[in-house]
Amino acid sequence: ALGAAAWNAFRSPDPNAIAALLAEHTLELPYLADALTRHLQQFPSTANGLSRSEHQALQVISRGAGTMGDAYVASHHEVEDPIWLGDATFANYLETLASAARPLVTITPGEHDQMRRAVGLTDTGRAVLEGREDHVRLNGIDRWLGGVQLQGRESAWRWNADARALVAA
Repeated sequence: ALGAAAWNAFRSPDPNAIAALLAEHTLELPYLADALTRHLQQFPSTANGLSRSEHQALQVISRGAGTMGDAYVASHHEVEDPIWLGDATFANYLETLASAARPLVTITPGEHDQMRRAVGLTDTGRAVLEGREDHVRLNGIDRWLGGVQLQGRESAWRWNADARALVAA
């Protein structure tokens, strides 16, 4: 029953269904609360419009991770438990950040193995990472997170890391 309730909450167009489920007893499925909380952290941040995965990627790139592979390992394998993303999804996130109207990262073209491609942070990326700009407001968003579709230059829902809660924008 708890698994069915979690699936229904995950695919609901209203992410408050997840928050309501998390407020209940979820001990029968010991990894459920952590997994759903981590899912909510993929919503754009109130601080800069980045998901947790995007933020972690920009952090390690700003500290010198020079390739997609280096950034993937440093921003996920070294800080996530369990690992949240596969390398293809991570690469897609970086490609999206690089192809935005106001790119946050640069990726060198041409390397056959995408994880060997060089990455760098743009000035806009640094401004977003530092919270001086907001990625969603600069570049818009078109993303599904479970049953929630986020579109436009503002996200209807944002993750507030300080409060550890999803908030309506």
